[in-house]
Amino acid sequence: MYRRLKTDENDSLDLGPPKWRLARRHFVAALALLGFANIYAMRANLSVAIVEMTTGTDKEVNGTKIHVSY
Repeated sequence: MYRRLKTDENDSLDLGPPKWRLARRHFVAALALLGFANIYAMRANLSVAIVEMTTGTDKEVNGTKIHVSY
C-alpha cells in the first residue's frame, strides 16, 4: 500500500500512507449514488404534485356542482 520513491540507486524515500483512505472512484461512486437518489426523490415528488393538481375539485351538493378551493 505504501509507495517508495527512488531518488538514487541506494536511497529510497518513504512517502507514508496514501492521502485518501478510500480510492477516488469510491468517492465518485458515492456522489453518483447521492445524485441519483436526489433525482429519484425529485421525480417522485413532481409526480405526486401533478396528480394533486389534476385531481377534480368539484363537489356535488344537493344535485348542484360547486367548485371547492382549498
